[in-house]
Amino acid sequence: QEVPETGLSVTYTGVLSDNFFLEGLYSKRDLSIVGGGGVNEELGGSPIWDLLESITFNDAWFDGAGPPKERDNENIYAKASWFVSGGGTHDLVFGLDYFDDQNSENNKQMASGYAFAPFVEQNYDTPGSPLTVIDTYGGYIIWGDVLEESVGSHVETQSAYVNDTWRVNDKLTVNLGVRYDKHDVTDQAGATTVDDDRWSPRLSASYDIKGDGTIILTAGFNRYVTAFTQNQGTAGSAAGEPLYNWYLYGGPQVIAGTPEHPTNSDALDAMFDWFFNVYGGPNNLDLAYYISVPGLTPRVGDNLRAPYGDEYTVGASFRLGNRGVVRADYVHREYGSFYASEIVPGSIVEVPDSGGAVIDQAVYINDDSVYGREYDAIMARFDYRIGSRWNIGANYTWSEAWGNFDGETFDSGPVPGSFFEYTEYKEASWNVPDGLLGIDQTHKFRAWVVCDAIATSHHNLSLSLLQNFFSGTPYSAIGRIDTTPYVGDPGDLGYANRPAAPNYFFSDRGAFRTEDVTRTDIALNYSFFINIGGGQLELFLQPEVVNVFNEQAVETPNTTVFTARNDGSLETFNPFTETTVEGVHWRKGPSWGEAQSEDSYQQPRTFRFSLGLRF
Repeated sequence: QEVPETGLSVTYTGVLSDNFFLEGLYSKRDLSIVGGGGVNEELGGSPIWDLLESITFNDAWFDGAGPPKERDNENIYAKASWFVSGGGTHDLVFGLDYFDDQNSENNKQMASGYAFAPFVEQNYDTPGSPLTVIDTYGGYIIWGDVLEESVGSHVETQSAYVNDTWRVNDKLTVNLGVRYDKHDVTDQAGATTVDDDRWSPRLSASYDIKGDGTIILTAGFNRYVTAFTQNQGTAGSAAGEPLYNWYLYGGPQVIAGTPEHPTNSDALDAMFDWFFNVYGGPNNLDLAYYISVPGLTPRVGDNLRAPYGDEYTVGASFRLGNRGVVRADYVHREYGSFYASEIVPGSIVEVPDSGGAVIDQAVYINDDSVYGREYDAIMARFDYRIGSRWNIGANYTWSEAWGNFDGETFDSGPVPGSFFEYTEYKEASWNVPDGLLGIDQTHKFRAWVVCDAIATSHHNLSLSLLQNFFSGTPYSAIGRIDTTPYVGDPGDLGYANRPAAPNYFFSDRGAFRTEDVTRTDIALNYSFFINIGGGQLELFLQPEVVNVFNEQAVETPNTTVFTARNDGSLETFNPFTETTVEGVHWRKGPSWGEAQSEDSYQQPRTFRFSLGLRF
C-alpha cells in the first residue's frame, strides 16, 4: 500500500491596533490510498473471515488491485481578538471556520468479489497456515461489488463562535461563549443527505481566593457537538459503495488439508462450484441471510442530527510557592442524540433487477430513549521544579464510563446502534444492558523526571524518564442467539427478511478486564542553536526507547463465545423467560482471554530516532 499525500497551508496574522488582532488560515490536503488489500481475483483466493476468532486469512480484505481512493479536505479559518475595558476587562474572541471533508472512492471489499465467513471452528494446527473447514449451514458466502462509480462526497461544517473572557475584578473571571455549527452533507452520488445545525453554549468561571494565584477555584458547563463523518452522512449513497449479499452455505462439508481438497483454494473452488452450479448463484435469494443494497438500504433519515456531549466541571489549583502547582478537577459528561439504525414492520422495498425480490430497509436515526452513555472522572496533576535543572511531575485520572452504547469502533469511528432493527426479536435487558463501556479505564497514571543537563546559548541537552500505568479495560461474554422461534415468523409481523441473530450478554456488561499495562520510557533531546540573520536555527536530535523493559500485557484478548448456533452440544433457550447457565446454554471459547496475535499485546520495546531543524 502507498499513501501519497500533499498539503498546502497559508496563514496570516495581523496586529491592526494595540487591542485588535486578526488571524487567518487556508489549508488543503490531497491524499490517495494506492493498493492495500487483496490482489487475488480468483475465487479460490477469496478472503476467509473466521467469525468466531475474528481472523481473516487466505487473502486480505479490500481490493488492492482497484483504482486509488481519494480522501482530501479543505479548511478556511478566520479569528479576531479584541481587548476592551468596561465593567472590568473583556478579551473577546470571535471567528468563522469552514471545513470540507472530501471522499472519492469505489469501496470494493474483495478483489475476487467474494468471501467466505465460517462460524464453526477452523483449523489452526499449523501456525501461520490456517486451513478452512466448510460445514453445511456453518458459514456464509459473501458477494460484494460496486455497481455505481463515485462522483465524490462533501461533508461540510460551517461554524461561527464568540467567547468573552471577562475579568470582573482581581479575583473573579468569567468565560461566556456560544458556538454555532451548520452541517451539510452531499454523498458520493451528489445527493444532499444532511442539513443540520446546533448551538453550543459555554459558561465557566474561576475565582482567585487571595487574588495572588495561590488558590483558584473553577467551575463550568460546556456543550460539544461532533462533526458528521463519511460513514454516517453518506451511508445512503449507491455510488462508490458495495452491494452485499450474505448466503448461508447449504452444500456438502468441505475440509481443506485433506487428499480431496489439499489447499484452501481447492476447498473454496468446491464450495463455489456448489454455489453457482447447484444453488444457482447470487440471483437465488432462498438462502440469503443478509442483503445490503447501497442506495436502498441503509438510508439516511430525513432529520439526522449530529450527536453531542454536555460537560460539567469543578476544580481547584494550588500554587506551591514559585516552583510548582497542584490541580484537581471533577468532570461529568452526558451524551445524547446517538446514531441508530432502524428497521420497522412494513419498511419493505423491492430490489431492482431481482425478479421481484424484496428486503427490509434500514434508516439511520437519532435516539435517546434506549441508548445512554455517561462519563465521570477525577483528574489530578502535579508539577514541580527543583533547582535550575530538574523538573518532576505526575498526572492521575480515575474515571468510569457507564451506559449501554459504546457508539464507535477503532476502525470505523462512529457507528449506529442496531437495537431498533427488528426490535421485536430483542430485549434491552440482555441485548443492550447497562454497564461499564469499552472505553472505561479506571486508573491512568504518568510520572516523569526531566533533567536539563546542559543549557547554554548554543547547546541544550535534556534527559527524561516517563513511568506509565494504565488499568485494564472491560469486555463481556457476548454470543449470538436465534430468537425467531420464540417471537414468530418475520413475515407475520410485516418484515420481508429474517432478522440477524441478536447479541445476548451472558455476563454483566464489562464483567471481565484486560491486563493492567505498565511501561517505562526514556528519551534524550539534544539541540544546537546557530545565530542567523538576527534569529536562530535549531538543529535537534532525539533518540527514544519506549517500553524499556519490554513488558507484554494483553490488551485485546480473545472473546469468543459459543452458543447452540455454532456448537451442537449446547442447548437452545428462550431469552425472554429463561435464565442461562454456562456450560449448558453457552461456553467460552478455548482461547478465551488469551492473545489472538502479536497485535494483541501492548507496544513492545521500540527504538525511535528523530532528527530535524526548526527555524
